Amino acid sequence: MKVIEIYKKEYKCSKCGSGVQYGKVTDESGKIITKDGNSPNGKFGKESNVLSAAVNVGTDSLHPCYADLVKRDFDQYASTPQVESKWETTKTDVIGKFVDEANEAYMRLSVLAAKLNGGNATAKENHITTMALMHDYFSYLQSR
Repeated sequence: MKVIEIYKKEYKCSKCGSGVQYGKVTDESGKIITKDGNSPNGKFGKESNVLSAAVNVGTDSLHPCYADLVKRDFDQYASTPQVESKWETTKTDVIGKFVDEANEAYMRLSVLAAKLNGGNATAKENHITTMALMHDYFSYLQSR
């Protein structure tokens, strides 16, 4: 069992009060373990289907307050057949996913930008507002 992609935000352990961070749990080969056996859904927090674990800040070592629970869950979920993860992809696939998401965001946000700018705005003004909204959108996604 390994913990990867450790989220940079620091939390306080509810049991001991020390700092912890969270990361995705994988098997020894690096395959991400999900709670439902499906591909990771790309969501964060309670909506995520990826098994996550608390680690000590700045390390990838399991935080002792929850290590037993994570090991128990890992044993349970790792024995469930896991569908090949769409997130375990090549860099080209990751770029393609980003381009798809950026295109979708641009199309939706351009409508919002036109509404915010009003009917007298130029195409350039709408584009600038759309790009500002996209910046905010991707910053929001990274902060979650």
